Amino acid sequence: MDNEESDDQSSTSTVRVNTQRTVLLSRNSLDECFGFALQTYVFKRGSKGLKERITFIDYVRNNSIAAAAGVQEGDVVLAVNDLPVLQESHDDLVKLMSSQLELRLVLLYQDISRILALSVRSLQLQYILAEKYILLEQLEMKESSILRGSEGSLSTAARRARWLSVCQEISKSLNLCRRLLNKDAKPECYLLPPCCDTRFGRYSFLRMTSAGPPPASPPKPGSFSARYDAFIARWPKVYALHRMVVDGSRWCFSDIKTYIRLKRELSSDARSLESLSMPELEVLVQMPTELPRVVVTAVLVPIPFGFYVIGFAIIFFPRLILTRHFWSDAQRKKFFQIDVERSLKNCSLRTLIGDPSSIEQVRLTSLDQLNFETLIALSALHAMYPWPGVRRRFALRCKTMRLLDRVVENNLNSLTERQLHFHLYIRRIEVQPNSSESELRKALKDWMRFTNHLSDMAYLCAPVFFNEKRLGS
Repeated sequence: MDNEESDDQSSTSTVRVNTQRTVLLSRNSLDECFGFALQTYVFKRGSKGLKERITFIDYVRNNSIAAAAGVQEGDVVLAVNDLPVLQESHDDLVKLMSSQLELRLVLLYQDISRILALSVRSLQLQYILAEKYILLEQLEMKESSILRGSEGSLSTAARRARWLSVCQEISKSLNLCRRLLNKDAKPECYLLPPCCDTRFGRYSFLRMTSAGPPPASPPKPGSFSARYDAFIARWPKVYALHRMVVDGSRWCFSDIKTYIRLKRELSSDARSLESLSMPELEVLVQMPTELPRVVVTAVLVPIPFGFYVIGFAIIFFPRLILTRHFWSDAQRKKFFQIDVERSLKNCSLRTLIGDPSSIEQVRLTSLDQLNFETLIALSALHAMYPWPGVRRRFALRCKTMRLLDRVVENNLNSLTERQLHFHLYIRRIEVQPNSSESELRKALKDWMRFTNHLSDMAYLCAPVFFNEKRLGS
């Protein structure tokens, strides 16, 4: 192996990509820290799926031994003390380094941030493609039922299950890449979490609630679930209803568990709002407005024949009884728009706050000073229930929404159409029917610009003024 000795590389120097060099780190005792952290990324290359492991420097502390020796974030570790380590596990490598007073590291500088950013974009495109394939399979099932009765439904159901599995795998890998790119996280992000190897890398699974239900793993061949799916797939319409109930129930219970966990962690100060991810912020914003119907669903699903009650509700009363978890994409767009239009039409908030001509003239000081009528009007606008403690819930909603605005602004171009409709809905933004994705993104972007400088009280009143300004009414 040909090595190039490092010429007094400093922590602030720029190293060209693919530059190989050797650095020497020395400490006085095992208790002293070298001042850098490692991260391991495992993925597969080529059609044969050969595994490749990259262990790189994820973090270098300022004024540390590593920084003084010229170690930089993005350096890939090729060898330690003349021992090749490309095939070593992460734990073995950490133990080896921790037991040495001197480290002779052979490093190859790579633009890891760019590699991970491209991986995120690639995975996002793969996820969108897989979702489109699922929609295609559903359309083929409908076409088959119209033209040939139940013929062909089994094959399309199997392909749909396969693409759902692909979506799940991509979602897991996508979450890892986002975590590795998050340099503003707390120090524990520099530690490897409990994880396992997948096709694309190491992961700790986290699902975006606005993106839809968590993909289900296909049932094992020969199991009761597989046989039941094969049996019910003979009737495509019944099978479609069955999948809506199953997927909706799984999605609903997933959000319930997330909401309970977040409330417990926030109340015990185990976590702060600023540390929450985008899907966790989404659950925290939306679940309080759906709580009564979610409770009804949670009670119905476990009881005998409750499954069929939900199926009945999907057919006849989807908007009145069930939540967004059980709606189709077309129903979700339609019902979201109905709720937004109704809340804006019946809202008397502007009159109660003095009919200001612009949002800048809103002079509400705090939630504690709002009278009961204004509080009721604000609750109607945001679909909040005016139960005891509503002022505290409004304060939490406002802070959570503003944090979510920052996250969405940084990821606006990567949101799917389903996610765009969800985020417009929770902000009570009215959109025209059949709006394109670019128009939906523009509406969200205009919202960020409109509310960026507002106080918290003005922010809660902003949907009324923003929709009037945007639609020219």
